[in-house]
Amino acid sequence: MRSQYKARNAFGQMDEAAKKHKVSVQETWVDAPGHVFYLMADAPNAHAINDLMIELELFHWNTIDIHAVRTMGETLSLAASR
Repeated sequence: MRSQYKARNAFGQMDEAAKKHKVSVQETWVDAPGHVFYLMADAPNAHAINDLMIELELFHWNTIDIHAVRTMGETLSLAASR
């Protein structure tokens, strides 16, 4: 199956699969000439996002690079409590 059809199918299943993995996808972007997808999501952990990418098979033709981040406020609160 050509990659654009795989992508269309994967993104068509995104909402249902995201709910299954408790991932809230905020927004998606694409650099079409570079074949790079960007996704901003809220999830319980990076593993949930990884599992979502595996289920949707987005790793077959893309590199998945997950950056788990926190807000600055959350980070400062954690630092202050230590």
